Amino acid sequence: MLSLEPVSASIIRDDALLDAAALAFADFVDLKSRYAASHSRRVAGVAEQLARIMRCAGPAIDQIRRAALMHDFGVVAVPSYSLQRPWAELSESKRDQYRLHPYHGERILRRVPAFAPLVEMVGTHHERADGCGYYRGLTGTNISLGARIIAVADRLETLTTTAPDTPNCRCLPRWRHSGGSRSMRRWSQPCTMRWARPRQHHARSERRQPASRPVKSRCSA
Repeated sequence: MLSLEPVSASIIRDDALLDAAALAFADFVDLKSRYAASHSRRVAGVAEQLARIMRCAGPAIDQIRRAALMHDFGVVAVPSYSLQRPWAELSESKRDQYRLHPYHGERILRRVPAFAPLVEMVGTHHERADGCGYYRGLTGTNISLGARIIAVADRLETLTTTAPDTPNCRCLPRWRHSGGSRSMRRWSQPCTMRWARPRQHHARSERRQPASRPVKSRCSA
């Protein structure tokens, strides 16, 4: 049987094949929970638009889109029971298992040479500028722009598509109360407003709203 093993690992260099592989990974992981259907695809769409708003270069936009597609791939290592239950009903050990999904995604993708540029973004998309994220507890500029864009896209997608009583809404308190530091909000709020504006078909006007007062960050689950 060992003679059937390939002599060396092949590296995918075709962009179309990379996109197809990323989409397959995304659809596979979203089957893990009935609440997550097409979640990764939607996050990738939002992240791509935000990356364009941030005037990222073409290759960087492609990498951000692919990383967003696979941002939750580490969820395959989380027990399905934990994904089907409200966050408040999970024990601390179950919550810790969930918080490690960026680590598992990072570890899996690191074994695929073609996805090496995406590993850092996948592994840090739940970090927060105030240091209260997971799993490393990175702060400020130690979190890459790509990871921040995916974090904003992930929360925006959850806010606009998830029912209030489903497990995915575990992210909502963080968006409202501790969206990171002031520097994080300085660029994330304009991006999200610009993304959401085309959907406001029934708005009578687009008068600029006064900026809300910064809310003190809270390190919570």
